[in-house]
Amino acid sequence: MSRTWPQTVTAGLRGSLWGLLPAMLFLYCPLGPGFGLSGKMGSMLLLSTLVAGYDLESRRIPNALCGLTAACGLTWSLLQGGLPGLGASLLAGFIAFAIMSVFFFMNAMGGGDVKAIGSLATFLAPWGAVEFFVLTTLAGGALAVGRILLNPRAVKTIGGEGLENKSLTMPYGLAIWAATLVILIRSGGGS
Repeated sequence: MSRTWPQTVTAGLRGSLWGLLPAMLFLYCPLGPGFGLSGKMGSMLLLSTLVAGYDLESRRIPNALCGLTAACGLTWSLLQGGLPGLGASLLAGFIAFAIMSVFFFMNAMGGGDVKAIGSLATFLAPWGAVEFFVLTTLAGGALAVGRILLNPRAVKTIGGEGLENKSLTMPYGLAIWAATLVILIRSGGGS
């Protein structure tokens, strides 16, 4: 028996992490004078938190979550900027996806990470997607250094072959979440 599209979407989004969604709705409350997490950037942080949670728990990011994230980003952009805003949002998503695809083809990151970055970039302007890439890469580098420091045996040689242990992986969703948080703080909260 074939499934309908809502059943197909929700099939990939099962698990304990959806319990985070109601708990995280507190983010839409103001955290201080003039700083609230409502609107477009609050939605981006909420969805990136789900991405990071899935990546931390299962080391994979569901396609359905990436699709939902892209749909939310494109909808926000259309509502706030009309067709020009939608075009800019599509371009931002494409830029982030294209840049991160290079790392996927070098086997440096997974496909879910690339799709998550591309879908989250739809919340941003094209130049914001480049900033998002730089921040994500910096956060990922910091996490990688921390991961190696926690497991020094994973590095056989520094100047020669580098990482010998292929099982030394890390959930890149955490770096994506950190970059999203920095962008949110730099933007001053919501909007």
